[in-house]
Amino acid sequence: MFPVWPRFSIVNPYLARDYVQSQAWPSNMGIRMDVYTNNSPRCNAIFGDAAVFAKEYKVDQSDLRALLEMIPGIVIVD
Repeated sequence: MFPVWPRFSIVNPYLARDYVQSQAWPSNMGIRMDVYTNNSPRCNAIFGDAAVFAKEYKVDQSDLRALLEMIPGIVIVD
């Protein structure tokens, strides 16, 4: 069971690391995304809260969602 938007999951986050590192993220969000994906293959999933990200990085949630949807392994449930 996955959380409902604005929360999100990244399944096998280590597989998303190259993509995350190649993107230009708003503000310092790239640092957090780098940490989220810097996991061993034993880590099956991580969870985040887009409402917290939007507030902290001063980004509209719908714009943030568009960025997140491109991440390999992302799961967003409406």
